[in-house]
Amino acid sequence: MGNTMKKILLATIIGILITFYATGWPWNQDMAEQPAPAPYHGPRPAVDATLPINGEFGWSRTQFEGLYPSNPLPPSDSNVEKGEVLFSRYCMPCHGETGKGDGPVAAKFIPPSDLGSPFIQENSDAWFYGTIRNGVRLMPRYGAELSSHRSWQIVTYLRTLKQPSP
Repeated sequence: MGNTMKKILLATIIGILITFYATGWPWNQDMAEQPAPAPYHGPRPAVDATLPINGEFGWSRTQFEGLYPSNPLPPSDSNVEKGEVLFSRYCMPCHGETGKGDGPVAAKFIPPSDLGSPFIQENSDAWFYGTIRNGVRLMPRYGAELSSHRSWQIVTYLRTLKQPSP
C-alpha cells in the first residue's frame, strides 16, 4: 500500500470519526429521543396533591369547595369597596349595578341571574369564586384577567347583595 493510499485511508477514518463526534451518534441520542408530548395534545396533567403557584387548574365550581371551605379574605370595608370597583368593571355590564341581571349587555342576551336572590346566595363562597374564575354558560371566564385575590374581593362584595328572606 502506497503512501498516498495510507493518507487517504487516514483522512477517511478521521472524517468518519469527526462526523460521529459532531452528530453525537451513536453515543448521544438523548435530544433526539426524549419524552416530549405530541403536538396539539396540551400540557401534561398536574401531579396529584399539588397546586399551581399562580391561579388554579381548570376546576369546576364544585371542585373549588374542597380547596376553599370559605373566603380567605375578611369581609372588611376595604375588601368590599375594592370588590365593588372590580364588580363594576367586570360584572356590571351583564349583571347591572345592583346585580339583578339588568345590565346593558343583558338586554341583548339571556339575562343573567339575580346575584342577590336566595337561590344564588345559598351557594358557597368557593362556588362564586369558581364561577368568576372559570365562567359558566354564557358568562366568560375571568381567571386570566383577575388575580385570585381580586376574585375573592368580588366574592366579598357579592355577599353584600344578599336580599332579606321573605
